[in-house]
Amino acid sequence: MFVILCCGLFGCDDPDRRLEGRWILYEYEDGLRTENEASFLTITDVDEFVLDSPGTLFGMLDYRYTVNGPYKTDRSARPSQITLQYDILGADITNVGIYRFSGPCWNRTLSLALNYEAGQDAAFRLSKDGGPVLVGEKDPDSKIILQGLKFIKNLAQFMN
Repeated sequence: MFVILCCGLFGCDDPDRRLEGRWILYEYEDGLRTENEASFLTITDVDEFVLDSPGTLFGMLDYRYTVNGPYKTDRSARPSQITLQYDILGADITNVGIYRFSGPCWNRTLSLALNYEAGQDAAFRLSKDGGPVLVGEKDPDSKIILQGLKFIKNLAQFMN
């Protein structure tokens, strides 16, 4: 009964529309936050993602990198899975991750563990005490950001 109610309210189809928006995420591992800067994950309503993350080169030089491309989810998997596809320097990358929601109505806080390998302890990977895991909340200006991305995409299609 509970599952039917949740599916009625939030849907049980793929892609998982609860992910849509811009998420402000921080990386945790072994109970500690590992990055001072946030990662930004934007999921659009046209099944595309943009991930903007911080990095450090040689432990001294801070930089940011951005990857984008199509994504798909598998909500029937336990835990739910997300597959991100993108290109880095001409190499096609497929990154399989797992995710879960927590908080009121299960979509307040997102925990996302990328580079997940079958057989790993999912609960451990999705916890701040385990990890590495990205944990955060949806940007309150998420709808405005998505509308801007949609406008830019439509403008680019119009100009082509």
